[in-house]
Amino acid sequence: MTPSLESLLILTKRLDQKSIPYALGGSALLRYYSCDFPIHDWDITTDLEKDLVESALTGLEYVYVKPQGIFASSYLFKIVIDDTPIDLIGSFALHHEGGVFSVPTKVSGYWKDIPVGDPVSWAQAYEIMGRVEKARALRASLKKSEN
Repeated sequence: MTPSLESLLILTKRLDQKSIPYALGGSALLRYYSCDFPIHDWDITTDLEKDLVESALTGLEYVYVKPQGIFASSYLFKIVIDDTPIDLIGSFALHHEGGVFSVPTKVSGYWKDIPVGDPVSWAQAYEIMGRVEKARALRASLKKSEN
């Protein structure tokens, strides 16, 4: 089941009100680029400092999670709005053999007025995370749109 768009809009409105730049990523980005994968939660990235972003979350149900394992992001807020899970990731980055790969919050388009992240960076991130099928699908979609 796709998570609630209304819940996502509650969060994005708060981010917009605080002038916090952000972009939609994860499975929603895949869907935006015509890749058929289920969306279980919303993933949003931002490159702003944790305290500034946290100020937009006042009154919401959320927890701060320290990055661990492969994740080298600055922070992660796991938010729940009306039973809809949303991951708000600060300076999304991943550990890999060559060091750290950063996924910048770079807008490539808009879906329902919500900024969508950079598909090239996300394809590489999926590859690093071992989600090769998602990386391939995203790259194939990008190649198809170039033609």
